[in-house]
Amino acid sequence: MAIINLVSTHPNLSMIIGKNPNTQLTTNTPWIKDIKENPKISSFAWFTSDDFQSFRIYTPKHKTSEGIFVKTNNIHLNNEFISHPYSYYLQITKFLNSCLKSQHQLDTSNVYTHKIILENILILKHYYFESFIKHTNNLGYTIDYKLLANKTYHIEISTNKSLFDLLNLTCALLTMQFLEDKSFDIFKDKSNMNKYLKHFVLFKSPYYLVYLFLSRFAFNRNLFDCLQETLKEFPHTFYFGTTQQQRFDVIHNVFKSTYNKNSILHDIGCGELFFSSRLAKEYSHIYAWDIDPIIQERNAKYLLIKEFNNITLKNEFDTSIFNEESIFHNSDILISEMLEHLPFENAISILKCFAKTSFNKLLITLPNKNFNKNYLLDYEFRHDDHHWEPTAEESFKFIKEIFTDFNIQQIKAGDIVDNESVSTLYLIKHQNN
Repeated sequence: MAIINLVSTHPNLSMIIGKNPNTQLTTNTPWIKDIKENPKISSFAWFTSDDFQSFRIYTPKHKTSEGIFVKTNNIHLNNEFISHPYSYYLQITKFLNSCLKSQHQLDTSNVYTHKIILENILILKHYYFESFIKHTNNLGYTIDYKLLANKTYHIEISTNKSLFDLLNLTCALLTMQFLEDKSFDIFKDKSNMNKYLKHFVLFKSPYYLVYLFLSRFAFNRNLFDCLQETLKEFPHTFYFGTTQQQRFDVIHNVFKSTYNKNSILHDIGCGELFFSSRLAKEYSHIYAWDIDPIIQERNAKYLLIKEFNNITLKNEFDTSIFNEESIFHNSDILISEMLEHLPFENAISILKCFAKTSFNKLLITLPNKNFNKNYLLDYEFRHDDHHWEPTAEESFKFIKEIFTDFNIQQIKAGDIVDNESVSTLYLIKHQNN
């Protein structure tokens, strides 16, 4: 069974949620909503206290042989999955929809305390759940939970903000959970995805939770583009995909204006060939450099399977390779989120060596330290293997000092919050280019 308890100190809770207590007193029956996704199941709701400040929504287990959210044209609910997060989402949107869409004039913030309790709910992706706890804690929400069984939890979310805020935060949390379940055919069309995203808008979600939603569930560009009107309601600028995909899109746009099919690209710190594999068709040859032998061994297998014949793996990279000037002559150089993995002095030495070569274009990306606050990082780096992370101002300073006689263009790369981007990109060219 699925149980939702809504408890409030607000004396006019019944007016805010649009449920007249006299109806319950007169008929002595609960409010009933059929689950249209499965007509064999109904949900019930009623006030549980004499002061009408506690409201319960209850969906019992009904006997049915039908599957839940199976991949057909219809959605069904059954016994095993009555505790699925989508079931809780349906209950809230059916019984409390009026105070989800707009804030009642009596529903004021910082005066009353509200709590929503989700009993016996499945949490399918604990990282998303933990992210909601961390990123909403300093916004006036408290999320407590207790593990009851495997992936089944008792969750309490409380706040002195408005009930409108609380319910939309709860729906946003539930949305992240049920969309994660790939075995179920949850609706992901334009209309529904905008509806899900709207919950994040309405409770004024912090950046990172919206990024998680978009990067995990707006899985193709067409769907992402369909969300643009809703995204305009956020004070931030969002781009398609993960931060890595966002960097690639900027890199691709910078490079594509002067692509030469006969040119060569050196991908320094190539990692798992995310950039090299996507740029392979744009260059006659790519040299993918990475000093990690395990990564390069995996890359070799990948190139063999995918039949790339114009990518060569290189695993020796230090300042000694610059003794042969021609190695980078007239080539494009890509150094994306690599330099911070080296001690600062080593990174500067490598850049100084590049400044002495006759490359065509040098493109560098670095994490922007000023963006780290959106990950709730104060003094920590984004990854444990980072030696340093500069602000956009700090990186521009040392780039300009090293490449004194070059054309330097600084470009924001990735999502933007408070005019700070995830990463900072530098396009560096010789003066005569």
